[in-house]
Amino acid sequence: MTAEHEQIHKQNAEAFPHFDADKASVDGKPHVWIQWKGTDVCCDVRCVCGHGGHLDVEFMYFIRCAKCGRTYQVGQSMPLYELTPEQAANDQHRTTVKDFGGDTDDE
Repeated sequence: MTAEHEQIHKQNAEAFPHFDADKASVDGKPHVWIQWKGTDVCCDVRCVCGHGGHLDVEFMYFIRCAKCGRTYQVGQSMPLYELTPEQAANDQHRTTVKDFGGDTDDE
C-alpha cells in the first residue's frame, strides 16, 4: 500500500469509525466499499422527509434535498443483497458477475 493509500485509509477510518476494512463489513453486514474517483454517477435518491429525485452528475460527494434542505455526505459503502440459488443460476447474471477475493484481488 502506498503512503497516499495509507493516508486515504486513515481518513476513511476517522470519518467512518463503524467501518472495518479488514473485515469488509459495515456493522457486520455484507457491503461494497467504493473508492470514489470523481466519475459520473446516475442515481435515484430518497430523503428521510420522503422527497425523492434523480441525479446525473459528476463528483457527487454531497447532496441536498430540494424539498427540506437536509444535506447528506455520500457514503463509500453500499449494501450487498445475496441472491437465492435460483436467482444466481439465472443466465442473465452470468455475463456481469465479478469474482472477488482469493487469487483475483487487485490491490
